Amino acid sequence: MAVFFFLPLYISSTFGISSYYRVLIPTLVAGGITGLFLSRLGDKGRSVQVSFLTLILFLLSVFFIFYLPVSTGHSFLFYIGLTLFFAAYAVFEIVFITLVTKISSPGGYGSNIGVYSTLQYTGEFFGGTAGGALLSLTLTSTTTFRTSLILALLVLISMVLLHAATRDFKNDGNSSLHDI
Repeated sequence: MAVFFFLPLYISSTFGISSYYRVLIPTLVAGGITGLFLSRLGDKGRSVQVSFLTLILFLLSVFFIFYLPVSTGHSFLFYIGLTLFFAAYAVFEIVFITLVTKISSPGGYGSNIGVYSTLQYTGEFFGGTAGGALLSLTLTSTTTFRTSLILALLVLISMVLLHAATRDFKNDGNSSLHDI
């Protein structure tokens, strides 16, 4: 949620674009359509691989949104990053909850969904808090690089945790995570 609060201010201060809808609508539509196509792979028994792909998209979007446009001055990189982010977010909302249900034991299904939802909204809270902290920074290539590294580290930690949680999980397509 921090994205929707932070982006209009970021776009305005970094690129001088005051019409947020000109950025939001094309990237949201392109990212949403891309996300829907990617999430179809999760429906075909590849939910673990699609989950990792989602985290990779989030990782790439960090550098395309925060670092590359500021360091190079090319705003089209920001559009690419935002499209990647929205694609990843669409897949995240569709695939991750189904992955939780697939790897849950029959007796722990409800508890696992509850823990997942709690952690998801806790992450949104801390993301919103971090977004507020980002607003107080002067956007230079140094601060955006540091921000990118911190966000990338968080995504990499998520990848390690996803791997640990799905290490022994078999997909519907009878291929394990180790077959990637």
